Amino acid sequence: MSKIINFEMLLCLLEGIALVFFFNHILECKFKNKIVLSSSLILYIALSYFINTSLLIIKMSVSIIAFLFLCIINYKDHILVKIGCVIYAYYIFVMSDVLIADIMSIIQKISIYNTISSSNASKVVFSLVAKLFNFILFSVSIHIFKKIKTNYKQYYWLYFDIIIGCFLCIAITFVNLYPIMTYNPNEMTLFLFLSCMFFTASYLILCLFAKLCAYLQKEQIWAVNDIKYESLKNQMDLQKKYVDETRKVRHDIKKIIHTISYFNSQKQYESLTDFLSTITIDKTPNSSTIFCGNQIIDAILNLKSFECENKNIQLKLSIAPCIECNINSNDIILILSNLIDNAIEAVVKIPDERKTVTLKMYNYGQNLVVYSENKYIQNQRKRHFFDSDKKDSSVHGYGVKIISDLVTNNNGNISFDYDNNLFKATIILPNYSNDHSSNI
Repeated sequence: MSKIINFEMLLCLLEGIALVFFFNHILECKFKNKIVLSSSLILYIALSYFINTSLLIIKMSVSIIAFLFLCIINYKDHILVKIGCVIYAYYIFVMSDVLIADIMSIIQKISIYNTISSSNASKVVFSLVAKLFNFILFSVSIHIFKKIKTNYKQYYWLYFDIIIGCFLCIAITFVNLYPIMTYNPNEMTLFLFLSCMFFTASYLILCLFAKLCAYLQKEQIWAVNDIKYESLKNQMDLQKKYVDETRKVRHDIKKIIHTISYFNSQKQYESLTDFLSTITIDKTPNSSTIFCGNQIIDAILNLKSFECENKNIQLKLSIAPCIECNINSNDIILILSNLIDNAIEAVVKIPDERKTVTLKMYNYGQNLVVYSENKYIQNQRKRHFFDSDKKDSSVHGYGVKIISDLVTNNNGNISFDYDNNLFKATIILPNYSNDHSSNI
């Protein structure tokens, strides 16, 4: 009897180790030390051992709830990700038992129920082979899950949880058929074939889910790169325009200086006076050049100021002089570009009214504060302020996500406020460099 107890404890230990092995490679552990994790593993082993019930569905439900609770304590991630991983892990346990039990019953020429319920050496072999198969499947699953971003959109994980939950229910149904199945070579072979096909289909669906997530992630990266490219291209065009205008002014100034020098050397002061009176300053740009001491911020604000001017939008800027910004240059470009672009897109839709966008930037303590304000049409609020109406919405729809992700990655805060058809956005960014801030 003691040997059976020790063996059952060994199986619970192997099961707990397999679960910890799986989750440690999929989710990030909250604790640097392993004391809490080890305590949770011991608690789970004890709970699994003492849950002695003939109803598999009850035992499985209690085990899933218990391990999910331990996952919430020990691992960092969204709850839907944890639910999906826990259900998937138990699906692996059940299907391993089903497949190995089918194979061993055919080899021994006895019913499946006798294979898994016997107290002889065959049950020990069955259990150990099943646990070994668990580890193999978990190793393969880790390779697949690493392609899936656990912080991806939650409704995809909800679909995944539902699908895996259905698979687990079907797998439990297979197990519940064992008591009524008698040994028949043809029936057992067919049952093994169906089990293998079902298990293969489930793994193919998991691979498809991983591929889909990887594709959607690449699509988002492509969209972000398109926005970066467009923003940088516009900046280059604006800088080229300023360089060309500067060259023209320098060329004209040289001619003016030579003319003045000639009149002065010839002492033709009357002609010099007439010439000076005819000089008009018309070579400067229509809008004043913005200068706050930061080249990156100056470039993007001058670009957006030029865009607003072309669209008859007044861009009210209140930028503190000598502003300090240690944030990754790509990040600050994307944050400011998308923030102002969203505001421009909103005010353009306002009919018969002076269109104004307000932007303020200043340092507050060790933080960089960015504040934007603009009017918007009331029905924009009902759908979502940042949803794009443009034909290329697959790119522009990422605007707010890019801003939010970049602010979060830079350990900052962002808040939005709607008040009397006035939209306000406030961004607070810690003013220190973050090596990981450019990863979206």
